[in-house]
Amino acid sequence: MINKTQLLVDLTYITKGMVTSARDEGWDFGSDRLDGDHVRRSLESLGPDAARKAKRKFRKLHRKIRKQKEQEAKQFLSRASWIFGGRRPPTRLHREAFVEAQLIKLNSNLGKRGSTPEIGHARHRRRWVYDLIHTEVWRTTDA
Repeated sequence: MINKTQLLVDLTYITKGMVTSARDEGWDFGSDRLDGDHVRRSLESLGPDAARKAKRKFRKLHRKIRKQKEQEAKQFLSRASWIFGGRRPPTRLHREAFVEAQLIKLNSNLGKRGSTPEIGHARHRRRWVYDLIHTEVWRTTDA
């Protein structure tokens, strides 16, 4: 049975002009996994123009998330973002190494910019877009 939040997430996908993603068991730590085969079948059921628009809207959200995550990582270059508990912030070299490691991790999860995603990258992209939409729904229903 589908719960209220999942229904609202699916409706948000539809209102944004994207294909909803089916859920099945098996994602790590007991949560759900986004099914790529369902997305592929749903896109095939649409007309060519509608499928193209749905893919473009998904890619737009994916790029928005990637840009946001890159900006979050780059904020740790400044000393002010490291001040906590009266301790000295790390040196510039350590901060740069930390940011570089975060950006490498981001690229390993989502693939490099402009590249065709591998299976794992596509799964991460679907998951991050789902999480963004789920968070939007949760904030609007909670408020």
